Amino acid sequence: MNVILYIIIFIIGTIIGSFCGLVAYRVPRNIKIFERRSYCPKCNHELNFVEKIPILSYIFLGGKCKYCKQKISSKYLIIEAVTGIILVLLAQTFDISVYSCSLNSFIIFVFAVLYFMAIMIISAIDKEYRTIDKKVLLFGVIISLIFMIYQYIINSTSIYSYITYISIYIILLVVDTFLLRRYAIDSYIINVLMFIYIILSFSQVIVTILTIIMAFLAIMIYLVIQVITQKRSIKKKISLKDIPLGFYIGVCNIITLFMTNLFLQLAK
Repeated sequence: MNVILYIIIFIIGTIIGSFCGLVAYRVPRNIKIFERRSYCPKCNHELNFVEKIPILSYIFLGGKCKYCKQKISSKYLIIEAVTGIILVLLAQTFDISVYSCSLNSFIIFVFAVLYFMAIMIISAIDKEYRTIDKKVLLFGVIISLIFMIYQYIINSTSIYSYITYISIYIILLVVDTFLLRRYAIDSYIINVLMFIYIILSFSQVIVTILTIIMAFLAIMIYLVIQVITQKRSIKKKISLKDIPLGFYIGVCNIITLFMTNLFLQLAK
């Protein structure tokens, strides 16, 4: 029975992943999320129900629009598949089962799903545009604040760490609102720090530190590969301003969370 449950969870995950892909496409373009049905960005044709089925529609259509035959980016397929896998892993982590599942575990599972949605959308937008959208950041911050309140009320966790996290967020918000905007300074780094704040509130200190270390190593590897590649061809100079920090931090956080959980499971 658990196998059937996990298949259902995977399917729900792919639907959520499809929604995340839609948000990542529309938000940077200032298109309202629920303004209209999904459509092909090339020919503007609205997709029917069958054409919107996650993963399967991409495979059956051969990665192309049925009408204009333009190639559909594989990133949507990747987001759908990865989100489905993440939900299954989360279900296993929080012991979501047909036979046993506490209300507390289910609620934390829902929080975790919302958290990963924020991570996926922020990372996808930053990968393509090197910008961290404030509206999506706000969504992540609200979820983290509600999660903190829930943890304090239900699980009686220490309030002091949460006060610290909230204080950090308020400081960053004040700097962004009253200092950077006043002098028209790019707030990308502040947005990255706010993103780290969201990660910290869900992942706690150790996992957040490991996430930053892994992201730093991934960026170093990327830069080394770019240097080697550019020696073989004439290309523009590598600039740190072109590196999507949020993307690397988001992806590394997902990897770190599941690796940490795996090690804890093996240690039992």
